[in-house]
Amino acid sequence: MNRVASGGYGGVFRALGARGLTFPIGAVATLATTSLTIAAIGGENYGTLSVISTLSTLLVFADLGFGAGIINQIAVGDVRKSRAITSTAFRVLWAPALLICILGTLGTSLFSWANLLGLSGLDAHLLDWATAGCLFAFALSIPFGIGQRILVGLGKNDLAVLLGVSSSLFAVGYTACLVWWSAPPILFAMALPLGGLLANVLSFSVGARFLGLSIRDMRASRASGAMSNLFSQGLPMLVIMIALPIMFSTHRIILAKQGSATEVAMYSLAMQFYTPIWSFISIAGTALWPIFAGRRARGESSSLMAPSLIFGGLGAFAGLGVVLLGRPVGALVSHQQILLTGAVVAAVAALLLVQAVQQVPGMFLTDRHGLWFQALCVGLAAPASLALSWMLTPHFGAPTPLLVTAACVLLFQYIPGLFKARSNGRRNLT
Repeated sequence: MNRVASGGYGGVFRALGARGLTFPIGAVATLATTSLTIAAIGGENYGTLSVISTLSTLLVFADLGFGAGIINQIAVGDVRKSRAITSTAFRVLWAPALLICILGTLGTSLFSWANLLGLSGLDAHLLDWATAGCLFAFALSIPFGIGQRILVGLGKNDLAVLLGVSSSLFAVGYTACLVWWSAPPILFAMALPLGGLLANVLSFSVGARFLGLSIRDMRASRASGAMSNLFSQGLPMLVIMIALPIMFSTHRIILAKQGSATEVAMYSLAMQFYTPIWSFISIAGTALWPIFAGRRARGESSSLMAPSLIFGGLGAFAGLGVVLLGRPVGALVSHQQILLTGAVVAAVAALLLVQAVQQVPGMFLTDRHGLWFQALCVGLAAPASLALSWMLTPHFGAPTPLLVTAACVLLFQYIPGLFKARSNGRRNLT
């Protein structure tokens, strides 16, 4: 860690290679987890528990946006400041972890998670405690989640990918054990949160070792400006991380409130295709971040043409695969209990394509000013997506949130971001 991050795209291709290696493993494990769960507890109960197990995606802002400052600082290559900013973030992030644990507990006493989320089919009291358990697991993973940011900043996103597959492997193993023991249905909700906790702990352990960060450093390391650095870049990132879940993670809740249990189950099954494929594209996109950050530190310009072609091709290829294979594979995985429509798989494909091309300007605009611009764009896209999804879902069903979100990403994020990135590139050349 003694130099500015490399300016080549080798990290992108290493990340793609790592994801190519782990993708079949993760995808098969995810589909196996889904199949085992549906066979054990039924399609509608699976849809209900999927709302609980993915509730933490509404709280991705719980890391306070610190990941942006960590990646940018480590990509520059200053060892002392990198250790200081990382250890400071690790200590501070135990505060939101505690708050989320308290919130989870309140949902079992002062109010009911089941009633708030519109859940049915299982005992409401048990659903409340299952939700609390999922939130506890997520809360514990928050401080350790910066391990992935450390690896990204070091240009080792491929290693983060390899460690991340432990989440899917744990989930399928955990689910298989529940099936073997004929465990209560409610316990199936914990598979994803516990798998995420394990993956974060592993990534943090490895990342801290590469960074040379000891337990003593994490407890006592200080550096002038560490907190201001974290918050100067973390604040716009926090805005982005609050707004994005409104666009993406409210889909199941909207369908539960404005649609039917069948539509929630259909959407949840479709997400079993979208999520692993999107993680493939997203991981490769994240590898662009330290490349662009390193070039900024050296005063170099960046062409967006090559990465745009790469990610546009990835999105188109992924979308075509979903359109061709989504329905038959979905029927097989769900034991014919959930039948995906052509509109649903087409909507997933459209969202994948738009999200893929958005990666390039999104990773380019990661300095403080760029992050504030993105925060403004997402701040406009999120309420538009939520309002349109809420109004149109009763009329068009499960595909609605996916198509509305794709349109909002295109109009509010990608197009403005592309113009802003090109403007910044021309200004850097003058």
